[in-house]
Amino acid sequence: MTLAARDLAARLVGLPVRELRSGQRALAEGKLAEAETLALAAQRRAPDWAEPYHLLASVADARQDRVAVEALEREALARDPEHAEAEAALLKLQAWQRKPLMDAWAHYHAARWLEAAEAFYAALLECGVRVPEVCRAEALAGLGWSRLELALPAAAADAFWEALAVAPSDVSARRGLAIAWYQLGSYERARALLDELLSERPDLGSAWAFRGWCEYALGRWHEADANFERARSADPTLADARWGHGWSRFRCGAHEEALRELLTACELGALHPSAGDALDLAVWRDEYAPLLEPLVSELVRGGGRGVVDAAAARATRHGRRDAATRLTTAAQHASADPALDALAALVERRADALDRATASGRNEQESLQLAWLRARNLELQGNFTSAREIVRGLAARHAARREWRELAQRIGTEISG
Repeated sequence: MTLAARDLAARLVGLPVRELRSGQRALAEGKLAEAETLALAAQRRAPDWAEPYHLLASVADARQDRVAVEALEREALARDPEHAEAEAALLKLQAWQRKPLMDAWAHYHAARWLEAAEAFYAALLECGVRVPEVCRAEALAGLGWSRLELALPAAAADAFWEALAVAPSDVSARRGLAIAWYQLGSYERARALLDELLSERPDLGSAWAFRGWCEYALGRWHEADANFERARSADPTLADARWGHGWSRFRCGAHEEALRELLTACELGALHPSAGDALDLAVWRDEYAPLLEPLVSELVRGGGRGVVDAAAARATRHGRRDAATRLTTAAQHASADPALDALAALVERRADALDRATASGRNEQESLQLAWLRARNLELQGNFTSAREIVRGLAARHAARREWRELAQRIGTEISG
């Protein structure tokens, strides 16, 4: 329906369209007082019509009176829940109100911990002014998480405690406080808080994982193992749970399972506090030697080269020079480009390293390159059956690529798509 048609329909039911449109024109010309007068006149004539309230909200917005904007737009939506302009205005206002918090989270997720802590504190000071009071617990919890990353567990615990004083059921603050207590060595206290949280939210894999770490720190390996199992079941992609399960399996003497879990853990997230210990394990225990190269590669790609260098230095210091050489060589072979790593492994005939190449890349093109490199590696090993399986699994749109056509011809198969 056109604007003219809507106006005609509104007039037919007695709505003060003329005053409203005059008020909108006055607003567009910057005549705020006149626009307000006309909007109030329309409101008096039609108190159940949403439009005058939205116009008054627009006038308030021009005056930067955001408290009035929110109240008036909510009045408009109360009268017309499908009023698109009022809803859009409220969303814009809410985005402005939450911007200090969003900026703080942006710093946090970019690993700028100090800037994040400062931004969360600034947002906290704005609570009840610009930032809605309901966001106070979130600002305090964000401050706590930033302080944890800055290795300030006592200060983090204070922030989480204050957050819980505002919102006692806040999941983020409860989990953060448990982690802070864990880092302060209060393992039983941390576990008790996690028990309370998990009784309400048994689906929280991260909480089960940290409960496992509490048991692990207390030397209760089997109890820790059971908790890491629960965490892994709740979220199979949770790296912390995989790391914990690998270490608890190690402590329980299940070394084959431990190795499998640690390999999975390094694929899901190599930058773990225990990554250095895992490298030491790979250096000193032959059954864990297969962990060395993939963990080094993932650490280097993730920006953890320092962990590898520290492990090499420890190996040298304790007379394991061959292991130190393996560590530094693996680091040199690693790069931030999985396809480049796989190509280097193919050229150097490092079949095991290429077999461990990431199954999928960061985009379709990289995934296709990795698939071709794995198929080529299988061809060179004489494993034509597995190479054919990769070729036959190709999407039809890739069938015309020369490298795939030539590979398919050499191994005696067709690209089915």
